[in-house]
Amino acid sequence: MVDYEVAVVGAGPVGLAFAGWLAQQESIKPEQIAVFDSKPLAVAQNDPRVLAISESTRQSLLPLGFPAHAQAITQIHVSEKGRLGQVRMSSQELGLEALGWTLRYGDLMTCLAHSVQSLGVQIFRPKVVLPPQSQPLRAYEQLQLEDGSTLKAYLRVDAEGGVYGQQEQRDVVVDYSQYALVSEVKLRFDGLSQGFMSGGLAFERFCPSGPLALLPLMETHSNCASTASYSLVWCASHEIIQRLSQVSEDEFFAELEALFSRRFRVIQMKSRQTFRLGLNYRQNLIKGRCVYSGNAAQILHPVAGQGLNLGLRDAYVLASLLSNTSNSLVNLQDTLAQFNLTRKFDRQAVARASDLLVRLFSNENKFLGCGRQAALCVMESLPWLRRQFAQAMLFGFKT
Repeated sequence: MVDYEVAVVGAGPVGLAFAGWLAQQESIKPEQIAVFDSKPLAVAQNDPRVLAISESTRQSLLPLGFPAHAQAITQIHVSEKGRLGQVRMSSQELGLEALGWTLRYGDLMTCLAHSVQSLGVQIFRPKVVLPPQSQPLRAYEQLQLEDGSTLKAYLRVDAEGGVYGQQEQRDVVVDYSQYALVSEVKLRFDGLSQGFMSGGLAFERFCPSGPLALLPLMETHSNCASTASYSLVWCASHEIIQRLSQVSEDEFFAELEALFSRRFRVIQMKSRQTFRLGLNYRQNLIKGRCVYSGNAAQILHPVAGQGLNLGLRDAYVLASLLSNTSNSLVNLQDTLAQFNLTRKFDRQAVARASDLLVRLFSNENKFLGCGRQAALCVMESLPWLRRQFAQAMLFGFKT
């Protein structure tokens, strides 16, 4: 006899979305799904981080609700410092409302938590569940809680978050010797540069020390048409990021403006936070009756903004496959094997693409530089190639 049919460890976006999608299926009663998280909901609601969600991910989340204060990304401008090549992508070209959306972590968590609770899923906070033990596939998965209690479930889904360097090493580990500095900045576009000023315009700028991304944020109050708020992700070596986290605001503003060829002025910035970057990838998502999802399955470099979107695709596919499981979750072996196989190609392709982008664009090799410029120019001049690349980034790689 089990306590729950499905136990989800980790009530972040991936864990909650999976529980919500599963609860909407007819094969499993919502009260037979339990979600555990080590932190109170208030901690997640007050988390100021900014997330980048693809349009396809938003479509999947809509049945569970989606925050009203999300900002649509309708255009992306990709360029490299010191070279002429560039690529411009737009949602109009793909026939989509948006290429992606930016939103605050706390807003998404509030929305998903409310939706999942309203469906009848049991959520336990704060409750620490210990890591799964290596055990053969048996009739149930036993979960050990930090308080000494145990419970049984037919399926355990591990969706605990974390950043590179905080979790055990997996099958594929790459240390890029880079850190990321994240902040929010307010930019002013003056004169000729106002041509870049457009609601929903995101920037990806490749530099020898690492990539930078500026993602537009929705502003509830703005009195100036020439200013816009952006989420900044600045990737570089530990030495550079450490220095940038300590310099004065004026010095920081000047360096950021210079890297974008002074297309804008930085007039305001919020606090600066840093974290280590790397690839930590799990080849096999299944261990006994435990499934790994989200950051428990893969941690990627943020260069292409694919980590969360990939984790949510994993969770959506798993919920869909479980909905087809006949009668109960007692016999899961075939379903879990199918899930592992179904997700293999997309996961590997996204991980390799992210890794390749970091390696190709984070260096000062002149020959690679010429190749990068040519590649950007070719993609800019061939709409069909640009569309194919965008489709893969937005909807995943198909076999």
